[in-house]
Amino acid sequence: MISDEPKASKSDEQQLFELDRVWLRFRNPDVERRFVDTTLRQSVNFIRAYLVAGLLLYAAFAILDIV
Repeated sequence: MISDEPKASKSDEQQLFELDRVWLRFRNPDVERRFVDTTLRQSVNFIRAYLVAGLLLYAAFAILDIV
């Protein structure tokens, strides 16, 4: 079968997700923005849990100092 749609070659895909090795960012700003948005959305609950755990640990040491 012959398709009318052009297929993206490996080089196109590699250029789209090409990394800047010095700054460790995607060279394409749209890809970088989508990556940052997705990563933040996925990790925000873990960040909140770590902050609460740190606060509880800090409070536990404060109570231990009083005792």
